Amino acid sequence: MLADSFIKTKSIDPFILSLVKNIGEKRSLLDDVETIKTNKEFANIECKEEGREFYIENEFHKAKRFRKLHVEVAEFSNNLKILHCVFFPDPFFNIPIFGLDLVKTKNVVSAAIVDLSPVSKSKF
Repeated sequence: MLADSFIKTKSIDPFILSLVKNIGEKRSLLDDVETIKTNKEFANIECKEEGREFYIENEFHKAKRFRKLHVEVAEFSNNLKILHCVFFPDPFFNIPIFGLDLVKTKNVVSAAIVDLSPVSKSKF
């Protein structure tokens, strides 16, 4: 179920959709995954004003060992597309913060960043 949660996204970009599906599938493998209830104003933000069209979709989950799993898809005037994903570990576990940002402009990937940030001084 969770792996398909973004299938309803307004994004039609096949590359971003494939990444979102992959993230969802991996997320669903975590133990005790639950949706974090958020204000609906922050879950989906949309402007339909001509020339300024945009939408932002957010999903928030938590799981055993992770206090927040955030996935966001955004598209602005059909020219700028963004995928943002951050997995924040529970501070009681020595797991790095995982971050991913992908930016496409005019259907070309212009930035792709993946980061693992340690949360303690100990080595893995």
